[in-house]
Amino acid sequence: MLSHTKHLSPFSSPSISTLPLLLSHSRYCKIVRKSFILSNQVNKRYCSTTNKNNPTKYDHSYSLDLYDESIVKWKRIAIENELNRIQKLRNNVHGTPSLDTLDPVVYKLICRMCSKPNSITVNKCTSCSFKLKPEDVARVNPNVFMDIIDGKNEVHEVVFRDSEIVIFKDKFPISKHHFDAVPTSVIPDITHLNSSHVQLLDKLFNQGVKIFEEMEIPLFRNKNIRDFVISGFSLPVSVFHLHLHLVLPPLYNLSQFKYPRFHMFNKVKRDLINHGRVISNHEENNPHRNFDKEEGDRYHEKIVINHLILMEELRRTLNE
Repeated sequence: MLSHTKHLSPFSSPSISTLPLLLSHSRYCKIVRKSFILSNQVNKRYCSTTNKNNPTKYDHSYSLDLYDESIVKWKRIAIENELNRIQKLRNNVHGTPSLDTLDPVVYKLICRMCSKPNSITVNKCTSCSFKLKPEDVARVNPNVFMDIIDGKNEVHEVVFRDSEIVIFKDKFPISKHHFDAVPTSVIPDITHLNSSHVQLLDKLFNQGVKIFEEMEIPLFRNKNIRDFVISGFSLPVSVFHLHLHLVLPPLYNLSQFKYPRFHMFNKVKRDLINHGRVISNHEENNPHRNFDKEEGDRYHEKIVINHLILMEELRRTLNE
């Protein structure tokens, strides 16, 4: 059995009404519905073990549920008592904070479900999709990644380190295989990059892919792993230190890799080469907005297809 993760996941079958907007894409209807059935088969057989120490959390090998998407009905995931506990915590906050007046570097929205710090500009957790509220705001370490780089934080497992970059396992992974690749020097986010950083970005990407290849993951045997690696940057960021997400499907949550927040590695590198800076998806005067959106949507569709293909392969493997 594959190693356990700390993610919450619904092991009961979601209703058709909770499926993501992919169902509106006619060319994906058949494969999505087929995957919907297959994922439930795998979940029921291999994933429904409850953590006895905390009945509101689950232990599982692979979260094969495609439908942990942005509009998740969390009452199907966490028991009513857990939601009541969260509401009580929020009720104890005196006065609703005005997020517009807070410094986004040191203040974050802390997810009450999975504890991930999120940018104060988002309305749902970028790890588990739980809905965030102003009452969840808290002051945090503005750059926890520097503690990892300096060796002061041992919570994150470092898989590569040299004088220029550090690669470690994401604390709130979207997949069983999810790395963050960061430079040792402080660059807040992609808007602070210029053409001189292209070589650094290539190193972050190539070293991360090399680690995936050296892992010899059974699910990717006889495959070109580069065809499956999801790579890119989020903006706005949850930590003000440039970090490249490197992820392999199957995924726990597809919402993190959607336009406009997710900026593909190739888009960022292309902008630096052609314009000397990154043209953010959020810029009002972005002359390439339509192209970037279409490219981002196609990239997300590719992620979904790869997720479904690997999920079916995994189902077959588990049934052998």
